[in-house]
Amino acid sequence: MSKAVIGFCVALTLAAGAVMDSTLSAQQPAPKTPAAKGPNATPWPDAAGMAKRREEAQKLPLFQSNDVLAITLIADFKAVNKDRNPNSTKLFPGKIEFQKDDKSTASLPIELRTRGHVRRMYDICIFAPLRLELPKDQLAGTVFAGQHTLKLGTHCKDVGEYEQYVLREYAANKVLGALTPNALRLRLTMVTYMDAKEGKPMGKPHYGILYEDNDDLAKRMDGRITEEARLPFGRLDAKALDFMMLFEYFIGNTDVSIFGNHNVHLVQNQVGTIFPIPYDFDYSGLVNTAYAIPVAALGIGSVRERLYRGACRNQADWEPLIAHFKDKRKDMEAVYDTVPNLNPGYKKDALNYIDSFFKSFDKPDQIKKALIDKCLKEGVM
Repeated sequence: MSKAVIGFCVALTLAAGAVMDSTLSAQQPAPKTPAAKGPNATPWPDAAGMAKRREEAQKLPLFQSNDVLAITLIADFKAVNKDRNPNSTKLFPGKIEFQKDDKSTASLPIELRTRGHVRRMYDICIFAPLRLELPKDQLAGTVFAGQHTLKLGTHCKDVGEYEQYVLREYAANKVLGALTPNALRLRLTMVTYMDAKEGKPMGKPHYGILYEDNDDLAKRMDGRITEEARLPFGRLDAKALDFMMLFEYFIGNTDVSIFGNHNVHLVQNQVGTIFPIPYDFDYSGLVNTAYAIPVAALGIGSVRERLYRGACRNQADWEPLIAHFKDKRKDMEAVYDTVPNLNPGYKKDALNYIDSFFKSFDKPDQIKKALIDKCLKEGVM
């Protein structure tokens, strides 16, 4: 099966729930769900406890620097990479090595496994993304202090464009972080993969991305992660929803579904308000991977073509939000100067794509055309 056909099938499968967002959201919004109650519910900490958990999450050392972090992972990667069942949670033993603050090398036991759905397909990724489980009680005084489970985005394939895709997605995440603190933090890494049986590196080191645990994201927001699905737009915080949907429009991403709880973390606070936080942008026009193909039902021919898929708002709602994007434009564009070894041609392309967003809102009536009229025609609420 060709990469294009696979990409289409995968995108269609992943976004099937996304197409349903419009239908479900057109219904009468349901009331907000209150915070969990009852004997099986974990009680919320008091004010001091909430402040403590927020501060601890905010100060995790892994995300206090933008320097590329060098790590070595040692495991039987032939066995690890054979695990392509998207429902598998089988763990494999391994080790992680990294430099401590005193310049000595830490070597700690870990467990790891493949993760994801699309990227577990051999045709998409020869080297699947990983989930690392670290020994939390052995991490004090290291860059990994306070961590336990981390997702590692990998290079996927041993070809140059896929190495660049890691850097492109890293940049897209940092662009989101330039707009709001309510985004997953991440750390760019240089990973040496060692075969445990042969005792030697598996080729050259590769860039990877370590992602903040979503529970730590929720703690920073004084909330908890909820896995609730099939949510209409009316169940979400309106401002957070509008920001997310405008950002997805900004980067040209339609591979997201609130209905299917796909590529969105849902953070619920103590009073039951739910805040959507987007992630995973490799199917966006800004990242522009070769395998990114939009769902045919959306009516766009390329991921580079922007399509607004959020709730209907009026001109007065959109103007301050677009103004915020404009205020942060320099910060977003500056991200591309901080990403090491990013292809200059792609950097120019990304900045042009960002520029096209702002040019599309040069005049007030363009907001109506792009966001208001389209929303009404699609019947999205």
